[in-house]
Amino acid sequence: MPPHVLAESAPPHWQTLDKETRLGVKIRSVQVEGFRGFPNRLTLNFSNSPNIAPVSCLLVGENGTGKSTFVDAIEFCLTGRYPRIASESKQTSLSSLCNFASPDGATWVEVEFTDGSKFKRSIEEEDGGLAIVPKISHPSFKGSGLALHREEIISFLRSTPKARHGIFAEFMRSAAAMTEVPEENYKMVDEAESRRNRYLKERDASARILTKAIRASFGSLRPKLHDVQSFNSWLISRGHSRNADERRYGKLTPKQLEIYERANEVRKAIGLVRRASEDITRAKKAASNAPIFSLLAEVAETLTDSFKRISPAADSV
Repeated sequence: MPPHVLAESAPPHWQTLDKETRLGVKIRSVQVEGFRGFPNRLTLNFSNSPNIAPVSCLLVGENGTGKSTFVDAIEFCLTGRYPRIASESKQTSLSSLCNFASPDGATWVEVEFTDGSKFKRSIEEEDGGLAIVPKISHPSFKGSGLALHREEIISFLRSTPKARHGIFAEFMRSAAAMTEVPEENYKMVDEAESRRNRYLKERDASARILTKAIRASFGSLRPKLHDVQSFNSWLISRGHSRNADERRYGKLTPKQLEIYERANEVRKAIGLVRRASEDITRAKKAASNAPIFSLLAEVAETLTDSFKRISPAADSV
């Protein structure tokens, strides 16, 4: 089966189904080929008969027989997520999913639902690397399909209550690794960096005018422009202190007034650069957390819909 045939998105009718109907549809079977430990095409049915709807499934087998592979295959197919070690690159992680002993050289997973529809996802070569096709989640499983592995559960249970928060946070970061960062977060970072670059130019321009007025080199001042305290110390070391001059002379000369006005402009510019740098830090942190918050929101929505289906008479969940 050609890879491009597999690279289809969810059936069109899924886009128009209401959530109540979607929640009533279950997975009937999973078919894999060239995925992890399965080089050949293999199908796992969740019901003994086409006429019997699947309810639940318990996979039993020796270690290394492929139980976890089917769980990972379902999550990969429906959500696009897959097990990934933090130290690995995306390309290395995708390559580890491919079984190159596959007869067709293809890696794909297909899920069939009880309504007869199917959803397929593959790994294909793209721009000299590997890519997931399609990249979007199945519309009915967005925010669902999180797989908790045994080692993660054991690690969590053996940890102290204080350490469990960190383990949960790490799990959520891994689960959110495939979630796209919203474009608005990138825009916030770009805008903050643009502001800082503009303020840096304005700060340096003001500093050059000041050094010219007091006949000092800009090179000696530049390392002191990162904070106001360092700038003030540099200015005093050059013999310029407004308080000292006012006490000494009583009234400042026009030249002295110009110098201290220029100095105030530099101080204001330093403050603007600092605030812009803080904005960049906040924007980058927000961008880093956005996939986790997005994933949590999707999971919460899915759980809410499930509870409403279980108890439709409930006023709130």
